[in-house]
Amino acid sequence: MDNSLPNSNSMSIDEAAHELGLSAATLRMQIRFKALNAHKEGGVWRVSPGAVEEYRQHHLGRKGWARRSESSQTAGV
Repeated sequence: MDNSLPNSNSMSIDEAAHELGLSAATLRMQIRFKALNAHKEGGVWRVSPGAVEEYRQHHLGRKGWARRSESSQTAGV
């Protein structure tokens, strides 16, 4: 499945960052390094839910991930 194609379910970088517990700047960097599939719609980066999940699965368990997940849960997210 090509997660870089535009679709109506795509989310903004801010939404994807919130979903992953990361900053939008981090996701922009990951897009630049091709670690996260994204596309531009009207000059704005959009990410499919599949690309977010793929990124999460690939990076799950890496150093610091558990701490980010815990802080998101305790922040009422």
